[in-house]
Amino acid sequence: PWDTNISPRMDVLVHDEALRALARSGRISFAWMGTPSRSLTLARKPALRSVGLPMGKLGLTREQRELVSLGNSLALFCVSFIGELMTVASLWALESPHRSYLWLLPLVLMLSQMDGVGFVHFAMKSFGTLYLKPTVLLTNVPQLLRLRQPVPCYASPFVLRGQIFYEGMWQFMTALACAYPTVLGEMVGEIVSEALSERTAAISRGESVRMMLPEEDMGNPMLQALFDKEENLLGN
Repeated sequence: PWDTNISPRMDVLVHDEALRALARSGRISFAWMGTPSRSLTLARKPALRSVGLPMGKLGLTREQRELVSLGNSLALFCVSFIGELMTVASLWALESPHRSYLWLLPLVLMLSQMDGVGFVHFAMKSFGTLYLKPTVLLTNVPQLLRLRQPVPCYASPFVLRGQIFYEGMWQFMTALACAYPTVLGEMVGEIVSEALSERTAAISRGESVRMMLPEEDMGNPMLQALFDKEENLLGN
């Protein structure tokens, strides 16, 4: 995994060109990307973005602008990296919360309109968490639709909004819930293994690799919310 939490040397923005070249070479058969939600989540107060200004609001402080700029740069890297993967029929998934401004960024909207690409919706609660955390993948792997599992009906004691005093400091609830449940990881591993086997077999037969069909696409969650609520849910 590439994560600056593991090592500061694992910065995708520093190694952008090398990673995109690696993707273009065909040596990466599957990539899972999860951008940090610090500036992209709707749970953040005050919000740094809006429906009308998903790339960042006007009048932000210097610190806020830097946070928004980092989020935009990481989103741009993900889209360009995915573009390289798709030239060699590699598989990928881009993950973010259901209510995320990531899904309204222009380049991500363009990516979502490409052939073989679609959205998958699921809830982390289906995989054992104590909070619902509706989650979305933008992906070209139709097998990941199996993540859409029944959601347990027990009450969720945690709402992922605002901050909580934890381990001697104030922390955002969303940051504490960023780790993936073990059960989810196991299921994703099984699904991706199956998808990669199908990909290898298709390539060996000279056939196209199976990807998302238009009828399998569950739709952009933010655009659905805008349409359903006439922007009342998201504000300006």
